[in-house]
Formats: sequence, C-alpha cells, structure tokens
Amino acid sequence: MMSSMFHFDLKIKIKRIFAWILAINLALTAASCLGETRSKSPVEAHGMLRVENGKLVDGHGDCIQLRGMSVCDLISCFEFVTDEVADTLINDWGCTVIRLPVTVHSLDNGYAYFPDRYYEELCTYADVLIEHGCYVIIDWFNNHDGNPLTYQNEAVDFFTRISERYGENPHIIYEINNEPHGDDVTWSGTVKPYALSVIEAIRSNDPDNIIIVDIADTSTDIASVINDPIKCENLMYSFHFYAGTHGQELRDEIQVAIDNGIPLFCTQWATSYTNKTGGVFEQSTIEWIEFLNSNNISWCNWSIGSGHVESSNALRLYSNRFTVEQKRAGHWPDEMLSESGLLVRSLIQDD
Repeated sequence: MMSSMFHFDLKIKIKRIFAWILAINLALTAASCLGETRSKSPVEAHGMLRVENGKLVDGHGDCIQLRGMSVCDLISCFEFVTDEVADTLINDWGCTVIRLPVTVHSLDNGYAYFPDRYYEELCTYADVLIEHGCYVIIDWFNNHDGNPLTYQNEAVDFFTRISERYGENPHIIYEINNEPHGDDVTWSGTVKPYALSVIEAIRSNDPDNIIIVDIADTSTDIASVINDPIKCENLMYSFHFYAGTHGQELRDEIQVAIDNGIPLFCTQWATSYTNKTGGVFEQSTIEWIEFLNSNNISWCNWSIGSGHVESSNALRLYSNRFTVEQKRAGHWPDEMLSESGLLVRSLIQDD
C-alpha cells in the first residue's frame, strides 16, 4: 500500500514538474526571440486541467471552455492528421481541443481485431497534436455495438496502454465510451460498472488527467447521472446533440444537471440529424452553441477528415473538388469547406 501511494504521489509530482518545464521553456523562448512574438499554444496558456465545483478549470484555476473538432473514426481518416492539418485546425481555425475516436469494431476491423495497429495509429496522431500544443481527447469509439460491456476487456487493455504512455502528459483527456445505447443498456446496470472498470485501469497510471464518461441512451440520459454519479476526481460526463434532432427539451435536462453540479463536456455534436444527414440546421445550431458558451461547456463538432457523404462533414467530398493530398495538406480555402464546415469554423473563432 505504501509503495502504491508513493507511486501515485510521484506521478503527480512528475506532472507538476512537466508543467513547470513548459512554463520555463516558454519564458526562455520569449527571452531569446529579441522582440519576436509567438502565440502560446492552448496547453502552454492553460496547463493542467481539472474539475472544480462542477466546472472545467485550467492550471490557473480559471474556468475554461475548449472548442474544437472531432476527427471521424480512424478507419475513415487514415493518415489524415498531418502536421499541416494540425496547424490548420489549431492556428487557422483556433481549435483548442481535437478528438481522436479509435474504432473498436467495424466489419471485422478496428481495435478489437488489430489492437497494435490501431494503438500505434492513434498514438501517431496524438503525438502530432501534442507537438502543436493542443488538448487531445482519446475516444473509445464503440459505435457499432451500443453495449460498452461487449468490449470491456479490450477497453481496459487500450486505456491501460494509453495511460502508461501519456499519463504524465497534461494534453490528454480520456473519453472511455461513445453513445451507449440499446434496450438492455442502462446507466446504473451497464455504463457505470463498465466505467468503473476502465477508470480503475487509467488511474493506476494517471492520477489526475480528465476522464469523460458518455451517459446512456446515446449520451442523452442526463437524469440517471444526477441520481447515481460516479465518485472520482477530475471526472466529467459527455452528452451529444444533433441540431436537427434535439432542441430545448434536452437543453432543459442539461440545465438541471448543471444546477446539480454535474460536470459536462459535449464531446460530439453535429449540425445535422442524428444520422449525420439533413440540414445544415443553422438556427438550431446557433441556439445550441449559445447555450453551451453561456454555460462554459466545452465542445467538439462532428466531424472532419472522412470521405463520408454526411452533411455534417466539415470538408466537401474530394472526389470531384480536390485530391486526397490537398485534404491532408491543410490550410483549406473556403471552397473546400462544406456549409457545415464554414459555420462551425466561425463558431470556433467567435469570441
């Protein structure tokens, strides 16, 4: 027990030292530039995140709202996250967070079948984003089986590996499931027991980075979390919305959770219907973003990087407009962005 406590305290001390090194490095860089200025990256500016009184706060203790994009699942976005794309999203668009969903299972493909391949691919993308100073959500994207218990062992394996690799890194946020759903899937009976198992695996390596748990009923069952929360420091709950499907009724439920001190993060939302088609529903989108911004709720928009025919795709399909190479080169002109992409970029940049 004493050895475990020593290891736990050492992890925290190492992470604090890492944060101090970031600050010192920034000061030395500024001093050596002889008047040259360089904008701080999101992590340089805000440091280690934590949850305090139901809110996400930064290393200075100030409330912070992260805004950014969710890359589509790794199968659909092969080799998309390049240095150029990272620079575009973080410096051109102003993203402070990027979400990386690792596909769990899809037509005999995904982490459940090829764990080493998808672990390495995920880490390659995460390392690029970390180099650019962005917060990175690593998401267990179990999209084709709504019951998180189906691949619980694989999830524990995955997050054990990820937390071993990144547990001392302030950039990383863990999202341990995605849109649980199904007739037999409930918060207390399914999602919470799964979450406790994965949280234990993460905390054995990483005592304090943010962990996000998606709630039941495709991430909309807010009431269950209010009545039966998980006791864990630096834990948040994710809800998802789709502007063409969800409106004031869901916002009212979210407001009740906020009033009850439940820390929330909207890790996935789209300008479309739930099935990613229809729209763009601009007015509903604006109403939602005003609600999120007024409550300081961080968010990631779905999505960018795939070739899927989705109205919520931020980039136009490249088949007859631009090449795959142009997509991966970043710094896209407006004509390469979809209606959704143009709207979402403006919302990310809006002060």
